[in-house]
Amino acid sequence: MSEVERSSTASHILVATNALEGGGAQRSNLNLATGLAKLGFLVTVVTIRPAEPETAAILAAPIALVDLGESRWPRWTRAFSVLREVLRIVRAREVDAVISGSFGLNHVLLTARALRVLRRPLIVIEHLGIRFRLDVLGGKRRIVRQLFRALLSVLYRRVDRVIAVSHGVGLEFENELRLTQKSVEVVHNGINLEETSKLSQQKPMSDFADVFQLLEHPRIISVGRLEPQKAQWDLIQAFARIRESHGGSLTILGEGSARDGLENLVQRLGLEGTVHLPGHITPPYWYVANSDLFVLSSVAEGFGLVLVESLAVGTPVVSTDCPSGPSEILVDPAVGRLAPVADPDALTLAIEDALASARTPSAFSALKRF
Repeated sequence: MSEVERSSTASHILVATNALEGGGAQRSNLNLATGLAKLGFLVTVVTIRPAEPETAAILAAPIALVDLGESRWPRWTRAFSVLREVLRIVRAREVDAVISGSFGLNHVLLTARALRVLRRPLIVIEHLGIRFRLDVLGGKRRIVRQLFRALLSVLYRRVDRVIAVSHGVGLEFENELRLTQKSVEVVHNGINLEETSKLSQQKPMSDFADVFQLLEHPRIISVGRLEPQKAQWDLIQAFARIRESHGGSLTILGEGSARDGLENLVQRLGLEGTVHLPGHITPPYWYVANSDLFVLSSVAEGFGLVLVESLAVGTPVVSTDCPSGPSEILVDPAVGRLAPVADPDALTLAIEDALASARTPSAFSALKRF
């Protein structure tokens, strides 16, 4: 089929995301857009926050990228201007359906759908459980939480389909918002194994890559935004104990609002020179592949894509047992170990247990489920 023939018959899908980089949700949105294009759909990706050139370059033709460059997103004062631009793109490009994969953006488009401003089928992808979101929106104020829960329940009943990235996330949305099972479908995040493997073998051209190669073993690594949800302070405290018995180094790739607090903790524990916070690095696969252990210390995850990516490049993993996500990946101790949430002592024991075990070739077989 020629490009002209395909363009006249293929459905046009708009994939909306808050950003192209930042975490597993953003990477899965990129994977989704790429997969749809390979299936023959016309695809436009709309990103709200400014995109880094090297990340934007991943979206090869025929995928069209529209960068709204809204650096102040997700401030709710910007919601109207973002919605106006998305609706303009939907009309101008004759979009047939919209897929939204970011929580705040989902709410904007759900509202537009409920008000019948958006008149295209809408699918929202939820990468995190609704209870954590209600904690963020309403805090401990019961009446505020109830109001948000009631409002979200109304909005989510107007959507064509809710895609949850894990069974735990799906159950939370069904139970908290009283959605029917028919409206919520579980689709685990996936990765491109061939591409991930290839990138894991390519040493990045950066000063930190040279520094990383000289770090002491065992090399422990984590990848994630420096935000309270990721609880990297628990990992640093656990590493301080690991350091006493095993030596080694810890690298945390990511950026966010918790940087100052984490750097202060590193200094207070006397871990300067052994704990490294080089910032956000894309792609992270070479660093993960050349580490001895990957650790995820989050208090909440929807799925935990970084765990699958780590297994894909052959690196053993340890994760906190969040209410959803990791336990659906690490179903066997041979694949990876789980530790209770917000418990540095238990996390230390899980890391020590993992370091005492050799890399397991069976870990790769677990990826067949995703």
